[in-house]
Amino acid sequence: MKKLFATLVAMTLVLGVLAGPSALAGKKKKKKKAPVTREITFEESGSMIVPGPTGAALFGLTEAEFTQVHTCAQMPASQGVDGWVIEVPEEFRLGTATVEVVGADASGAHDFDLYFYDAGCSLMADVWLQDGADPTGAIPGGASWMVLDMIVGGNATFDLKATATITE
Repeated sequence: MKKLFATLVAMTLVLGVLAGPSALAGKKKKKKKAPVTREITFEESGSMIVPGPTGAALFGLTEAEFTQVHTCAQMPASQGVDGWVIEVPEEFRLGTATVEVVGADASGAHDFDLYFYDAGCSLMADVWLQDGADPTGAIPGGASWMVLDMIVGGNATFDLKATATITE
């Protein structure tokens, strides 16, 4: 009886081993999707009336109202007087995005500067864009706000375009 039982157990094991690979062969492992990279853009346009004051004032009217009065909690009522406040979308806060501003005014002498602020409304030192009339460059990681100031010009318009590469 013991011998018969041992033979049955051995045969079951052999059949299980022989049937196993074919049973597993029908099951396919799920493949991980390859990462997809895509480019996204963010655009904003606006106009400004006059250049910001120089000399005693640290900021123009719009930037001062936004950062000093409201501490980045609400958009300034003076939006478009001498500056323009732009909230940076989440996907553009990683330090891998770029921004370019193209402006125009009747005289052709416009000059814009772009400043970045973090979520705590602190100016991100040494990362502003001031070269040339139309600032272009990288959006620093952690920037929550951009403030575009008109330094020279009048009744100027601007088009801002930010580009980021996202991998999902």
